[in-house]
Amino acid sequence: RPKELFLKNVDHVICSSKKTQDDLVNFYNFDLKKTSVIYQSAPTLQKRFQIKDKKENILLFVGSRLKYKNFEKLLEAFSLKKEILREFRLVCFGSEKISAKEKFLIKKYNLNEKNIQFDFGDDHKLLNYYLNSTALLYPSLNEGFGFPPLEAMTYGCPVITSNNKAIIEATGLSKFTFDPEDPNEIINVIDEVIASKENLMFLKNYGIERVKQFNSEIMVKNLKKTYKMII
Repeated sequence: RPKELFLKNVDHVICSSKKTQDDLVNFYNFDLKKTSVIYQSAPTLQKRFQIKDKKENILLFVGSRLKYKNFEKLLEAFSLKKEILREFRLVCFGSEKISAKEKFLIKKYNLNEKNIQFDFGDDHKLLNYYLNSTALLYPSLNEGFGFPPLEAMTYGCPVITSNNKAIIEATGLSKFTFDPEDPNEIINVIDEVIASKENLMFLKNYGIERVKQFNSEIMVKNLKKTYKMII
């Protein structure tokens, strides 16, 4: 309701994705002509870095694990192929400590808890995870855009994501995505990627090229154009 009242006094809305634009129009009956989509630039943790060809057996999860981020469904998916977490470490990087429910689910699914790690730190530490991890896992149910996949791509980390519209809009890649509600599909897609050097190499090279479309120069140019139009 507060947003609905606020929108009545807005001249123009800049949306982070077409998905967000569609939500704005559909949920708030907002005038499409008073909106535009401007993609944000991919985050840069550090300008100088060396992309690595040899990766560690790490599957990386970045950010919040609450609600729509769908971490619990990811744990359920790993229970269907337990051998993956015997070969790989699942590293969850973020500010949240392991919850009582997560501890319960890890025991319930009889997962290898030694290979499930919860870590936090600064951008330098996150950068090293991106550079060294086999893949980023991003099972989110819903996003307005989703930064971690683009962030990972910047540093040569293959990404395996849900088929959420906004995420695919950012990555431009529907291949190697999964239905985030289906644990079988989640784990099968993860297995398909990490078991194939060809698939991992494809995703790494694809991502490095994809993020070039999301730079600050393009973003600022589009912002200036939009503000001039409104003025």
